[in-house]
Amino acid sequence: MTAQIIAPRRTVTLRDVEKERDSYLRSTSDILFRVVGGALRGKGGAWDLIDFPDYPNVGDCAIWLGELRIFKQAGCRVSRVCRLPPFAPYLFKGRQCIAFHGGGNLGDIYFWLDKERRKIMRENNNASIIVFPQTVFFRDPVKAEIAAEVYGSHPSLVLFVRDEASKLRAREQLGIEAEVVPDAAMAIGPLDRDPPRKEVVMLLREDKEATIEVDESARLEKAVVTDWLKEKQPLGSRAAGTLEKLLRAYPNRAEMAWPWLVKSYQAAAKARLARGVRLLSKGKVVITNRLHGHILSVLLGVPHVVIDNSYGKIGAFYERWTKQLSFVERADSLDEAIERANRMRKIYY
Repeated sequence: MTAQIIAPRRTVTLRDVEKERDSYLRSTSDILFRVVGGALRGKGGAWDLIDFPDYPNVGDCAIWLGELRIFKQAGCRVSRVCRLPPFAPYLFKGRQCIAFHGGGNLGDIYFWLDKERRKIMRENNNASIIVFPQTVFFRDPVKAEIAAEVYGSHPSLVLFVRDEASKLRAREQLGIEAEVVPDAAMAIGPLDRDPPRKEVVMLLREDKEATIEVDESARLEKAVVTDWLKEKQPLGSRAAGTLEKLLRAYPNRAEMAWPWLVKSYQAAAKARLARGVRLLSKGKVVITNRLHGHILSVLLGVPHVVIDNSYGKIGAFYERWTKQLSFVERADSLDEAIERANRMRKIYY
């Protein structure tokens, strides 16, 4: 009698991943709604939300949508919005409650953007100001001192950061205490994904935060190597441009345009998020050195491997918030990431 060979039973399934993801996101969303939402409620009901990311980066738009959800859960209203620099700076002077969009730009890598933020803070010294979760990073101590003059002196500033390293830098370089919370995009909650069509998607940045040469990634067979910085301008973005011109031309007679501008920004952000979801859903497994490639893969329940960026932003977030997830692994090199991704494919597929 010939012995029957029985394949070992998988102990981990994608359904297990979904259950783990759902439980995890309930806890992270609760932190954001309780801590950040509580800060919003405690200072006012109507807020300006400044620094809409009107460019193709999917991650920043995911943050914006998470911020809108936090406002809604807190029972607060977004009354005015703008990009940076503002389309009409005089419309954002003498305001009562201002919230700044979160992300990874509180530092000197994108110093021009932080300069615009600090300018608005100086012009609204009597306002309540909240900065949504940020990564703080200054290489240049002189630029850190310049920023500290504003951040350290504002009488009603609440700064949220995404990791312990940023909390320490805020204290040592800016002279302020910050509170550590998850990235605001976590407030979006679980996302549905389409069935994968490729073995691996490698979402790799090529800008000044990159640590990997894209040409290197061709060594992984059956992989889609891409980034998410190319797009056709969303309809919401085009509509926002028209509304901004109207508000600039008729600031005292176009008050009814503000809610439409909020909706237009939201529509543009949703279109970009949908593009990112489609991209990440293609792969059975994802390899990425983008923080929001990582975060959206968590929201989608996609097994993935993360590689740090140039200054430790992803690694710090992983260590603080996502290290415990079974479907997320960290690699220190592309070779290690490929090895881990191949192992993940065997486990889940």
